[in-house]
Amino acid sequence: MNTAARTTAPQRLPSGADAPDVVTVMVHTEAGSWWADSPELPGLVIADDDRETLIDAVGPAVEYYVEETPDLQGRVLNVQIVDVEPE
Repeated sequence: MNTAARTTAPQRLPSGADAPDVVTVMVHTEAGSWWADSPELPGLVIADDDRETLIDAVGPAVEYYVEETPDLQGRVLNVQIVDVEPE
């Protein structure tokens, strides 16, 4: 599996913790479709028509996921975006 990584700026969420956590978002493309998921955030799936729009949606999707997950509320997150090359 070939991958390329890019880390976005840390996102401070409400009542933030001191130590940042790294969340990896895996970006996939198949048959002209783009989608992303995260091994650290089970059930998080983001889909869009193109990569740029998908990447723009990652921050808000992760923030919403954290806001809706009581055990994660108040965490500071570093989001690492990894492109997964199709096999």
